[in-house]
Amino acid sequence: PLKPAFPQQAIKMQNQALVTVPPIPTRILTDAGTGTTGGVTTALVSALRALCDKSGPEAVIWMGDAKGNEEAEEILDNASRDMSTHRSSQAYCVVQPTTAEEIAACVGLCASWTPPVVITPRGAGTGLEGGAIPYSGGIVICTDKIRHLSVHPKDLYAIVGAGVRKNELNKKAAEYGLVFGPDP
Repeated sequence: PLKPAFPQQAIKMQNQALVTVPPIPTRILTDAGTGTTGGVTTALVSALRALCDKSGPEAVIWMGDAKGNEEAEEILDNASRDMSTHRSSQAYCVVQPTTAEEIAACVGLCASWTPPVVITPRGAGTGLEGGAIPYSGGIVICTDKIRHLSVHPKDLYAIVGAGVRKNELNKKAAEYGLVFGPDP
């Protein structure tokens, strides 16, 4: 069996706690065993659901049990493309955590899985370069449900979750006479 041996990295999350996660594997590997859809096994999906239990049962959408569920099929379809002209590629599983800790736990699980599972990070899907398209299948981790927002006007900074849109940030900042001006 293949065992990853990735060095650990410490990253600072929005709540200022240090969380240790392994880097995402760069090789594309798939599981040829039974009970899989695109290399994503039922055991992996169960483990991801356990990690995201605070985010609710809809936090992990898997192709293997989405058939006939229009909402789940739409989530998988949306995660298969972005706003670019690049071809879409089927997402096999979409994970929608609501905390940075859940994201770190899911990335760590996928990287340590045997064989490691390819992860595609995704924000709002507004990119124009195809970076959020899961060309290798695997799992899409959507960050759009990370909704923390706090503005600190005295020190002129804000702590913003990945799912907060610029207009939302500006609306909150306007309460203090501030504006976040940069535009991508």
